[in-house]
Amino acid sequence: MALVDTDTGEVMPTENAQPSLIAMSDEELKRAGRRMARFVGELAALKDANADARKDMKAEEEKLEKKIAEIAASIIRQGGGK
Repeated sequence: MALVDTDTGEVMPTENAQPSLIAMSDEELKRAGRRMARFVGELAALKDANADARKDMKAEEEKLEKKIAEIAASIIRQGGGK
């Protein structure tokens, strides 16, 4: 049996194929599941924390944009926009 590279169409010998997986014991599967659940929880917490930081940064950006627009309008009113 040969493998075919879906991108190039090249036929590869089976020795280049991924080796067979070694089956995990029930205990290893449970540990892997707990580990994955911990990482999923950490990722969710990180995303939440980053969302709060993004909200704060967005608010700060909007304040600065408003100040810039106010100063630009003031300059234009004084005739400095010529």
